[in-house]
Amino acid sequence: GTPAELKRIVGGKVLSATIPAGQLAALPFVPDTDPRVDGDRLRVSVTVDDAPAATALVADLHRGGIEVTDLDVTSPSLDDVFTHLAHTGAHK
Repeated sequence: GTPAELKRIVGGKVLSATIPAGQLAALPFVPDTDPRVDGDRLRVSVTVDDAPAATALVADLHRGGIEVTDLDVTSPSLDDVFTHLAHTGAHK
């Protein structure tokens, strides 16, 4: 399919945040993939259903005392589609 059609397979929004490495265990979610390391900080990502779910998750991070130094909420990328299909398999 087209890139837009493929991205609809994953759906939702991707929330990515940079946090201190020591706070990984305190996250209110399990990251979609292994966190990327940047010194003593980690870049974690998770896919949520929609923008309101992303907003709620950001509020959970704040309430949990997670120190977020960078935050992005985006639509799924083609890399996200590949990761999703690699874990779930392609359906015809």
